[in-house]
Amino acid sequence: MLVVKLLFVVTVLLCQATAQVPAQRYELKKGVEVCMLAKFGLLLSIKYPKADNTTGSTPLMFRGGADVSGTCAEDGQNVAVMEINENHDLGLKLTFTRENTHSHRIYYLSDFEVWYVYTESRFPDALPSLYNTRGSEKASDIQWFQAPEVNSYLCRAEQRKTLQQNVDILLNDLQLQPFEVKHNDFSTPMECAMDSTPAPPVHTTPPLPTTTPAPPVGHFNVTKNGTTDACILLQLGAQFSIAYETEMNTTEHAVFYLPADATATGFCASDAAGITLTFSEDNSLYIEFANFANFTNDEFVIYELWVLFATKPPLFPDAKDTNGTVYVRAFPELGNLAPLGDSYRCNSDQTLNLNNLSNVVFFDFKVQPFQVTNNTFGKEAVCDLDKTTPGPTTTPQPTTTPQPTTTLEPTTTPPETTPVNSTSTGFTTTAPDNTTTAAPTTPTMTTTPVSTTKSVSPPGPSGGVIAAAVLVPLIVIIFAAAGFLYYRKRRGGGDRYRRFGGAL
Repeated sequence: MLVVKLLFVVTVLLCQATAQVPAQRYELKKGVEVCMLAKFGLLLSIKYPKADNTTGSTPLMFRGGADVSGTCAEDGQNVAVMEINENHDLGLKLTFTRENTHSHRIYYLSDFEVWYVYTESRFPDALPSLYNTRGSEKASDIQWFQAPEVNSYLCRAEQRKTLQQNVDILLNDLQLQPFEVKHNDFSTPMECAMDSTPAPPVHTTPPLPTTTPAPPVGHFNVTKNGTTDACILLQLGAQFSIAYETEMNTTEHAVFYLPADATATGFCASDAAGITLTFSEDNSLYIEFANFANFTNDEFVIYELWVLFATKPPLFPDAKDTNGTVYVRAFPELGNLAPLGDSYRCNSDQTLNLNNLSNVVFFDFKVQPFQVTNNTFGKEAVCDLDKTTPGPTTTPQPTTTPQPTTTLEPTTTPPETTPVNSTSTGFTTTAPDNTTTAAPTTPTMTTTPVSTTKSVSPPGPSGGVIAAAVLVPLIVIIFAAAGFLYYRKRRGGGDRYRRFGGAL
């Protein structure tokens, strides 16, 4: 019994010291093909009644080598189940659901159940009546770990959750793919917000060529009360950079993405509409749109946005106040976005400053907060950043493939004046005089660009400049001398006037 207790204490200390459990890979097969994949490190913390009427707590971890069974989704079914049985005294059941509520099909973990057998080695000093019986806890009707059905879900960061009352779980290095498994391996991952830097998928077999996954872009909507009619449609990717104070009294920045599976809530009115995107339980982004008919010409604007974050790991590592919150409110000045009934699109990055130290970057942004019809976006108004309509330039820029250009007829040498459109010393563009050169009526198109740029040395000082440089000081000297002589003459006259009693 003493050895059992020592092993138990060592296990607890190791779990507390390492914090993370080695990840194990689990496969469910249909024949020789893998139809479900899961990989994670899982540590359970289970409370139990002890013989001395106190409450004990024991850590249990999944060590690999377990039996895997379950049901794969077949013939269009939208439920998949994986059961993991480790040594017949510890088990796990994962139920995944697939649905079409978004613009693309998504899946999520809908039920999470663990079971365990009370043994002396795992539950020391427990009530004797518990030994060799089975305990379990289950979290039902949840929507954890959302991702598009063609992607795997990846979250390397630690995630802590409570099932009911007695079981807490700690997950790390989690990767899931319950549907659409190809080539017996994980597909391109959709990463959680806590993994701020996109990373390639994890492979145990030679990887197939993949592209670096893009940051997550979510598709959200708000519906009218009691209906399925959308009154706000939003597509958005967002990266946050939030300043916070650390235990070392330094200022750091937490950088993370808005997850594509954030929960959307909001309101709709004729002159205002707001949407709140909540994720990781304590974090949210709120955007409010306004339509002030007297001021915005029947176009909508972003009136305000605010962010609210709980400053605790893993999003805010080493935070000084792990029970604190960050609340920042801002009023972006993006101007009018689009007419009512139309949508606004901006694929380019738009940086919105929240304060001097924090910002949020919107990308792949598309929104329609007013007059949505048939749950679809209206006509697009495109932001200036996405528009690529450069005007003509006097000096052609180098191109890889020569573009057709207009060949100008020879003209007489222009007068020696400061070259027109000069932007850099030593490299200027000389344009023909507008009064003597007319544009050809029918330009001659060639396949070789004609360069209108030539190198001109910086103009040296002209003769007039040299003369001015010499004459101006000379004139100043002459006037100074004349003034001096006049002063002496006046002074001498005064002396003579006084010397002769005022009679000259």
